[in-house]
Amino acid sequence: MIRASLALTALLSLSTASTAETGLNLYQSCKLAQKAISGQHDGLSNEQFMKAIQCASMVEGMRYMADLYRTIDQGLILACIPDGKSTGDIVDSIVSYIESDPELLDMDESMVATSALTRSYKCN
Repeated sequence: MIRASLALTALLSLSTASTAETGLNLYQSCKLAQKAISGQHDGLSNEQFMKAIQCASMVEGMRYMADLYRTIDQGLILACIPDGKSTGDIVDSIVSYIESDPELLDMDESMVATSALTRSYKCN
């Protein structure tokens, strides 16, 4: 029950999150999401769990936007995420992308996430 209320709190706080978050913030929250998604969430603090939810929520939002752009076909398609890809798969691709280029840690997190998805899930 506590985790459920924390999840709700984390989701509500996403709308008020600072737009100046960096790739480092994204990397840290997605590393925590990897743990939570793989079932290693017992050792996470409430704060860490909320950060994991932040990454997973961002991934899901970007997935839905990519699907929407593909549906309306306005030439705005940045990524084509296959239907079989899980949130965990997408989080893994973001973490791998950041680990491949440490300079991304200082960039805006939304730009880093978009670049990671564009690189990992190219449209044909």
